[in-house]
Amino acid sequence: MKDIYQLFESLNSKNILSIGSGIGYIEKRIYELSKKINITAIEPSIEINRFRLPNKIDFRHGFFPNIVKGEKFDFAYACFIDYCFN
Repeated sequence: MKDIYQLFESLNSKNILSIGSGIGYIEKRIYELSKKINITAIEPSIEINRFRLPNKIDFRHGFFPNIVKGEKFDFAYACFIDYCFN
């Protein structure tokens, strides 16, 4: 986690977008390292029980890019996204 936080700091990233955040574990850990970073976390599954996330983390149910249309972020990442095809 510290490596990820150092990357954000080196890029002077203040507004972070997490695509496919799942339960929000990574976002919560990033927030614990720096409360100066604004995190928007999106997750399409409504069946995910998320961690008790701080109010500072903007957790949204929906799909990228529609749920953040028109918003600007300094850095975006996606981790462990699984896709299902019919």
